[in-house]
Amino acid sequence: MVEGSALSAQEERAWRELGRLVHCLPRLLEEDMQRVGLVTPTEFSVLSILGEAEGHRLRMAEIAARAGLTASRITRLVAALGARSLVAKERDGADGRGTVAVLTRQGLAELDQARPHHFGSARRHFLDHVPESSLPGLTDALTAVTDALIPQRACPADPVRE
Repeated sequence: MVEGSALSAQEERAWRELGRLVHCLPRLLEEDMQRVGLVTPTEFSVLSILGEAEGHRLRMAEIAARAGLTASRITRLVAALGARSLVAKERDGADGRGTVAVLTRQGLAELDQARPHHFGSARRHFLDHVPESSLPGLTDALTAVTDALIPQRACPADPVRE
């Protein structure tokens, strides 16, 4: 389709519903996590990425790529998590130039404490409203869009997907 051309009725409906979801869901997830005094959804994502990484450590650029966030956003997030002793920063031993973020014991404990609340919120606000039979198609559609928007060199595939 040509850029700027009209959308079909189904395309417009899908686009509008996605817009509603993109604006509403993050706010609901954030409110749930604030209510129980735990990390934000974005902080949870960073802690989860580190929790799944070998040795609970990754280069900052790799975290940014996996989270789909900018390098400057990851720098600020890791600094905030570091101020709360959830993450530590170290020089990359492989080349000495890059910086590695390391999940601390306290960070792992916070991740373990936040996980059931985060997943419960995701289930309550999203997954419970998607029929089980629709999940594979929805997952494929979301993956296709994400892969098209975020170049592989900037955002390697989620290791959970591989």
